[in-house]
Parts: sequence; C-alpha cells; structure tokens
Amino acid sequence: MIKNEVLPYPKEFFPLLKFFKSCFSDKRQFSNFCQISGGLVLSSSKYTVDRFSKMFVERDNSSLSKFLTRSPWDENKVKFRLHKMLSKSLPDLDVFIGDDTLSEKPFAKSMQGVDSHYSGLKKKHCMGHSIVTTGFYMEEGFIPFDGQMYLRKEKAEELEIPFKTKNQIMSEKVISASGTYKFKHVVFDSWYSNNIVIGAVKQVEKKFVTQIKSNRNVTIKRKKRLVRNHCKDVSLTKYFYRIINGNLFRYYETDGFISKVGTVRILYCQMLIEEKDELKWSGMNYIATSDLESTSEFIIKTYLKRNSIEPFHREAKQQLGMDKYQIGNYRGIERYLFLVILVYALLMLLNTLLIQKGESRQTIGEIKTYLREDCYTNLLRKAKIQKIEVRQRIAKNLAYAL
Repeated sequence: MIKNEVLPYPKEFFPLLKFFKSCFSDKRQFSNFCQISGGLVLSSSKYTVDRFSKMFVERDNSSLSKFLTRSPWDENKVKFRLHKMLSKSLPDLDVFIGDDTLSEKPFAKSMQGVDSHYSGLKKKHCMGHSIVTTGFYMEEGFIPFDGQMYLRKEKAEELEIPFKTKNQIMSEKVISASGTYKFKHVVFDSWYSNNIVIGAVKQVEKKFVTQIKSNRNVTIKRKKRLVRNHCKDVSLTKYFYRIINGNLFRYYETDGFISKVGTVRILYCQMLIEEKDELKWSGMNYIATSDLESTSEFIIKTYLKRNSIEPFHREAKQQLGMDKYQIGNYRGIERYLFLVILVYALLMLLNTLLIQKGESRQTIGEIKTYLREDCYTNLLRKAKIQKIEVRQRIAKNLAYAL
C-alpha cells in the first residue's frame, strides 16, 4: 500500500482523472485535484474539505483548502481537456440546454456571494447562490457543460468581479460550447427567450426551441397582440393529436413574428395529465422555434428534452454536494462547483462506457455505489496482508471518511 493510503481510487474512475494530469504544474496539485474529485465520488453524506482529506492519501486539510482558494492552477485548462474528452467520446450531442438552479444557504450569510434569489421549487425567495447551468441531452441522461454563479451587481462590485446578467452568462455558454460541440438546437425556458440569448444562438448558427409567456406580443397574420389572444381564435377542431414520449398531446401550429427575434414557428400545445384521479388537459404552453423545417412532433420532443436538466440539478445536489459545500471564499466555491460538474460529467461518461460493455447504472447514485463497492473490494484485498495495526488505522480512517 502507498504510505498513509486510506482508500485506493476506484480502478475504473482514476484513469479518467489521469487524463487531466497535464493541466497541473506539479504532483501535489494533481494529487489534490484527485483527492477532491475522488472524495465527491465516494462520499455518501458530508462534502467537506476535512472529510476529503481523510480519503485516499491522508493529508492536512489546509492543503485541499489552498488548492480550492489560492492555488494557481487554471480551471480553464481543465475545462478545455474535459470538453475535448467529451466531444470525442460522445460525438452525437445534438441538443444544448440551459437553465439555472438555487444552492440554498439559509444559515451562511457570511459566505461570499450569498444573496436572496427566487426558488422555482419553493416558489419564494431564499438565501443562497444562483447557478446558471448548461449541458447536453443524451438518452442516458444529462451531460453538464458548465456552471457559473450569478451575482447581483452590488455583490459583484463587493467582490470586484465584472457584473453579468443571467442572459449574458447563458449567451457566453452557448457561444463557448459551439466552439467544441456540433449541436444543432438550443433549448431553454421562457426566462431566456429574449433577444440577448436568441441573438447568441443565431450568431453561432444554431436553432432555438423555447417556451414564451402567454403575454408575449407576437405578430400573426399581420396582427400584433398577446399570443394567448391569438390562441383563443383557434378552434380545438383544428388541433392535431399525437402520442409523444408516451403521453398524449394536442397542438396547433402557425407562423409568427416576434420583435427583435424574427420569424418563428409557434405551437400552442397541451398535454393530457391525470389530476386527482381525473384526466384533464394541462394549461396551454406556447413554444417558439427558429426551426422552420422539422415536424411539430420533433419540435415538441426537442423541447421536452429540457426536462433532463432537472434530474441533473437534483442528483448533483443529493449525490455530489452541489449545495452542501462549506467554503466561505468565493473563488473556492466557484472551483468546487466546477469540480462537481466535472465529476458528474465523468460519471455519466463512465456509465456510457459501461453500457458499451453490456451493463449500466441508471442514476449517479447507482454509479457511485458501483465505484464504492469496487473501492472497498480492492481495499479488503490489500488489507488481508497488512499488520493488525495498519488494518485498525484503515478501519478508523475509513469510518470517518465515509
């Protein structure tokens, strides 16, 4: 065993981390990178630097803290290597998705960047960090591309960071992703259906599929008015009915024009849902797209792929501690969140490789369990030939680490 080794790295995960070795200036930096990334994979509850320091090669937690907050490694180099790996391994990523999520921090008012943000889940304002997230849809799940904290202007000025709106952040991610990946469509909800984000989509010659609010002004048949008022003019007898992704939809399609956006196709769309043991139609959704050639069914299917980002938010928080960090320093938080995204992407890539071998794990939690079992098996094999004092130390540290 390596001196001071507590746990061996999972043998199927560590080769993925080694791909990033050239991004770090020395062995210590790379070791810290592996320690935190591996800690995110094997941890089942607490996601703290102190806990990560007790895994793999035991060390002082100040080393890991400095790695996150002060060490001069360049995360942009790591991002470049990550996207190079993913674009080569997963060439069929066609749909780019953007949204945001809230990392709640109700009792961490001294943590840098914490502010009051609206929570879509709780339907009220909560204290925390607002994170703009982006990534790609694939059948097995969601592959994250990047995440960036949104700061209000006052907070950005306090931290001496250039202020950017959520729309500006999203636009930059669309443009950045287009330089590496060959996706065709960009999907986002009504919050981002504005000329800033749509302008970025047009700039990189992609097509957008988005929902617009019912009070959005749209010109149809030379009449400019709220889209919901246009919808009222259409008899239900003119709607088409189709089963899409196992659910019954009804929709009506028309051409329209939106100021500062341009010519679009508009779909009035509803899904049959069950509510209180009764079947009923959902509220009307208004989908707008610059894709003027594809079928309506394809457009609806493409917009529904946006839902894949919600399980990513949930699993990144539950399984990788995306909202459980206890770091006060803003730079440290940014780097931690980046490592969460990197680890999530690597776990999804590993799952794809397992599928190619005829097996797979359906959730991030299941992939983590698979790697944890592998890690324990290797540890027990090594422990068999160790002295009793070494085994006792391993058992003690293992119990604390996990």
